Amino acid sequence: MAAPAPPLSSESSLSLIASGANAAAREGEVRLASRGPARAGPLIEFLATRAIPGLEWAEGGAFHRNLPDGGWLELRAAPDPDARWLSLRLNHPGGDHPGGPAGRRGGHDRRAVDDDDGDGDGDGDHGVVRAVQRVADLDTDLEPVTAHLATDPELAERLAVVGPARLPGTFDPFELAVRAVVGQQVTVAAARTLLGRLVALVATDGEAGPADVVNVPAFPSAAAVADASLDGLGMPAARRHTIRQLAGAVAESRVGLGPDADPEELTRQLVALPGIGPWTAGYVTMRVVGHGDGWPTGDLVLRQSLGLPAAHLERRAQAWRPWRSYAALLLWRTAPPPQPRRRRSTAPRPEGTPGP
Repeated sequence: MAAPAPPLSSESSLSLIASGANAAAREGEVRLASRGPARAGPLIEFLATRAIPGLEWAEGGAFHRNLPDGGWLELRAAPDPDARWLSLRLNHPGGDHPGGPAGRRGGHDRRAVDDDDGDGDGDGDHGVVRAVQRVADLDTDLEPVTAHLATDPELAERLAVVGPARLPGTFDPFELAVRAVVGQQVTVAAARTLLGRLVALVATDGEAGPADVVNVPAFPSAAAVADASLDGLGMPAARRHTIRQLAGAVAESRVGLGPDADPEELTRQLVALPGIGPWTAGYVTMRVVGHGDGWPTGDLVLRQSLGLPAAHLERRAQAWRPWRSYAALLLWRTAPPPQPRRRRSTAPRPEGTPGP
């Protein structure tokens, strides 16, 4: 397998379309370059389906997220899936805010999204561009990924139906780790509700009710979550304990979450925490690090999707290296609808079915 191509620079993304082609862009729109056809529709749908109430929302076929400066961003797929760009619109304070006025900022980390390297030197729109590049996996050329996975007849058949998709990243590494914990053994819809409740509880110092939606500029910082009471979250005490332990470990730098983290070292740090096993750690490396060969070990939906016992699936997945993350995403996207269960399963699973 050839070495991955070097990343696109943020400068090339900002000026990626010739002036004639960019003339068709909407007011305030920047078209971010992708390596190969963007095929961003599935990614936008993935993000929109998992939008956290009060922080993110879907509207008009686009995904929106609040920004730490009080503005918001919009991501929209190109009408043509073969187009090599993703639409980004930025609205900074003073413009219309379709998500409503920003709520209280206590306990939020302004470095998420607008500061690329976490050094406190937020660099405005370029920082947002770099974050979106990672979230949308724009540096990856899907052609070799697809060609490799298509050597498996089952995956080839599914790719022929739904096509390839980019691996969703994250705007906030700590947020993604919390998503993974919250999403254990619950549906996507339930995970969204719990995450919105967590955001509201931290933003209001525990005063928000179970149904309250509090508009916030960013996901709470690890330090804020570690110090917060999560008793009103409506989830098992053991999982609340895991979230608090995770938050404390991140706040104290005992867990090094970030796009440049070593996947193996990050996995070791995560599984040392109570309530975090190989599935959660594998999922976090997939989306935080953008690890193309991440693997959510023990995933229930993947086993059901192929009808294989866990050990058989693990062996078969070896042939999908170094692109197992993309194989997992494909299987989640094409998994059959979940069947009603008579009793709750305790098997590890993503934030619902089919996928986290």
